Amino acid sequence: MKIIVEKDSVRLRLRDNCKPFNPKEYAEMLTDDTENNIGIRIVSKLAKEINYSGLFNMNQLMIDI
Repeated sequence: MKIIVEKDSVRLRLRDNCKPFNPKEYAEMLTDDTENNIGIRIVSKLAKEINYSGLFNMNQLMIDI
């Protein structure tokens, strides 16, 4: 994980070599069931922008807060 602090924002960059998983797409598919997937819901609400890419068997997620 890498954290980049700028004047008006914080960027979190996360990388792993696990099974491909795009939390941005997953968050868009969530229903109104507010008891499940709480972490993804919170991050999605706090984030200004979420970007995901899967390259070379690596997940890379960048979250701007």
